[in-house]
Amino acid sequence: MNVTAMPDTHHTLPLEKGGQIRLIHLAGSRRISPPVILAHGTLSNGGTVRSFGDFLSGNGHDTWILEWGGHGSATAPGSRQNFEAPAFDDLPRALAFVRETTAASQVFWVGHSGGGLLPLMHMARHPETQAGFAGLVTLGAQATCAALTPKHRFRALGLYLLTQVMGRTPRLTEAMGDEGEPTMLLAQWAWWNLRGQWRGRGKIDYLAGLGQIKIPCLTLAGTGDDIAPVEGCQAIFDALGSQDKTMIACGNCHGFSKDFSHGALVRGTAAETQIFPKIADWLAKRSNGTQK
Repeated sequence: MNVTAMPDTHHTLPLEKGGQIRLIHLAGSRRISPPVILAHGTLSNGGTVRSFGDFLSGNGHDTWILEWGGHGSATAPGSRQNFEAPAFDDLPRALAFVRETTAASQVFWVGHSGGGLLPLMHMARHPETQAGFAGLVTLGAQATCAALTPKHRFRALGLYLLTQVMGRTPRLTEAMGDEGEPTMLLAQWAWWNLRGQWRGRGKIDYLAGLGQIKIPCLTLAGTGDDIAPVEGCQAIFDALGSQDKTMIACGNCHGFSKDFSHGALVRGTAAETQIFPKIADWLAKRSNGTQK
C-alpha cells in the first residue's frame, strides 16, 4: 500500500510596518514538543537551513523554517531597515503565529548567524518575553569580534561602506550565503564589530542585557569561522544569565573532524553527522516528551 507523503505547509504573514515573513512548516512526524522555529542568517534564506530542518523534523521535532523580511520569498518593509527591525517586528510575528497554530505555550528558537542574534536582542530589550521560549540554540552568532585583526577590520569597514553607498549588500561569496541583503542591516552589524560594542536604539547595550536571559541556551561556534569567531560567541555565552547553558566549539581540538567555518555549521555532511545530532538531542532533553 502506497502512502502519500504530507507536503510542507507555507504561510506568508504580513507585518504591521509593511513587508512580510514566511514560515515553512515541514512535513514529517511531530512527536516532540515544543515546536522549533529554525531561522537562517543574513545573506541567506530558508534553503540554507533546509537540510538542518529536515533532520530535526525527521527526529520528531515539529519544525518551522522562518524566512525573515528580505530573504527568500519574504519582503522587507523598506530598504533602510537595520538589524533591529527583524528582531522587534519579524520575530514576535513568527513566535505568535507558531504558538497560536500549535497551541504551544513555548517555542524553541534555533538560529544560525543573524538568525540567532534576533532572539538575543529581543529578550535583552524585553526580558518578559522569554516566557514564550522553551530554549535557544545559536550557531555562529556574534556581534563584536569580527574585526579583531587588521585584515578582518578592513573587511568589516569595506562591508560597512559598501552597504552605506549601495543601500544594500550584494551577495559577496557563496560561503557567506545564497543571496544578497536588500537593506542597510549589515551596515549596523559591521559597525558593532568595528566598535566592539553591541548597542542599539536608545543606547541599549545588548551584551549587558543578556544577563536577564534565564532560559536554557546552547551556543555553538566554529573554530574555523572568521565571521563569527569563537571569541565573539564566547562573549555572548558568558553574558547569558541562564544557569542551563552550554557552549560547544566545533573544531579538531574538541573532537570534531574539522574546524567548522561559518556556513559549514549548518550545511554539509559533517554538520549532518556531527552537529545536528547534538542539537536534536539537546532539544529532546528539554522537551515535554512524546506526544500521542
